[in-house]
Amino acid sequence: MEKEDLQDFEKLVETSFHPVIPRPEFVFQLHQRLTDPKRPTVRFPRKATSQFLLFITLGVIGGAIFIVTVTRLIKALLDLMRGAK
Repeated sequence: MEKEDLQDFEKLVETSFHPVIPRPEFVFQLHQRLTDPKRPTVRFPRKATSQFLLFITLGVIGGAIFIVTVTRLIKALLDLMRGAK
């Protein structure tokens, strides 16, 4: 992209979008989150965390059931093939 193209693009953006004045409480909270290293940037509510843990637990249990089922199916097929000989 050439410099002239970039300047044309910037002019287009300037005419298309208007500046937004942020709410003072948003600016304050953002400042607090960025300057205080003890506060986490992202906080997960307890409900989301418990739902995530439930989802992981059910996934592990479902995966284990799937592996056991496939293993038993393969064993049954091998036994069937040995008995057919």
